[in-house]
Amino acid sequence: MVGETKSEDTILVIDTSASMYRKDVATGAGESNGTEDLARIDAVFTLMQALVEKKHDLDANDRFGVVTFSSNVESMTEMVYDFSGVQQFLFDNFDFGRGTALGEGLARAVRVIINELRKIGEKQQRIILFTDGMAQDTTVNPVKIAKIAQGLGIIIDAIRVGPAKNPGNIIKRITEITGGEYFYASDLPTLRTNTLKIAKKKEVGVKTLFDKVTRLLRIYLKMKLPVPS
Repeated sequence: MVGETKSEDTILVIDTSASMYRKDVATGAGESNGTEDLARIDAVFTLMQALVEKKHDLDANDRFGVVTFSSNVESMTEMVYDFSGVQQFLFDNFDFGRGTALGEGLARAVRVIINELRKIGEKQQRIILFTDGMAQDTTVNPVKIAKIAQGLGIIIDAIRVGPAKNPGNIIKRITEITGGEYFYASDLPTLRTNTLKIAKKKEVGVKTLFDKVTRLLRIYLKMKLPVPS
């Protein structure tokens, strides 16, 4: 298959669990000093803005959606083209919970993408996950969702924030399954550098319309969704 780059639909999947409010992200390069550190969630907001603005500069046709997950999952109903739409959704809907329903958050993102595939099939679909690596109280297996995403040609990238002692193997595994990138850091400059690396376009194999329809039908059946007429 020949590779090519396309405009992209990107779902930003954001961990809003209680652990994301810990202030242990250093504002300068190096270790946290405990005095001028950012909360993990504040670092994520900074990174998201940099990512969306960079992708918009590269291609103004790229669109963005948002899914937040903690004990509950919330998502945007419409895709937007710039950070102001992302920011407005977060302002209106942002909340946090004590659980970390990672699998449910990824599953919602995949469902949003499936709905968009029915309308606009010529874009590359991506999920970018921002999390500290915890996956407590999830009843949906994140690895299973990653395999479904892989079958749809959805790439999952991940930026993990927080101290190195937090488990992150499952996050790395998710990105590996889908051919995505995984970055970890505990200071803002390194996180920003890695986020801008992820912002670049993905080169993907060109598939036929038959390939796309076949994949969609398989995923509808796996996720027990109604097949559109």
